[in-house]
Amino acid sequence: RAAAEAAAPSPGSAREAPAAAESDRRQMRAVLLLSLKVAVNLTNHRPHGCAQLLSHPTALPALAALLSSEFDGCERRGGLPRHFDTALMSLGLLTNVLEVLPDAKLRIGAAPAGEVHAAA
Repeated sequence: RAAAEAAAPSPGSAREAPAAAESDRRQMRAVLLLSLKVAVNLTNHRPHGCAQLLSHPTALPALAALLSSEFDGCERRGGLPRHFDTALMSLGLLTNVLEVLPDAKLRIGAAPAGEVHAAA
């Protein structure tokens, strides 16, 4: 009996699990945003940084998937993305690449948003 009571969740744990999951989502969103900011800084007027980004096979599909996710359902939000800062940094990263490597336009335009899950 003591083992069953020890294994049973406490009454407050049902409320704590969603709060913990939300905290984890916030932390992951913050890590994503910081990563995008670093990538924007590393590609700003830096051809080598832009070429490095483009050389990674999942970089463009990941950015396309991220932007697609951010703007999914935007008509219900007055045209706004789910997370403005994430969308802004993602667009800034693509803008940096296009400013430094204009030939990348075709690769960026052809990046499939759905393949990032299959490649990961």
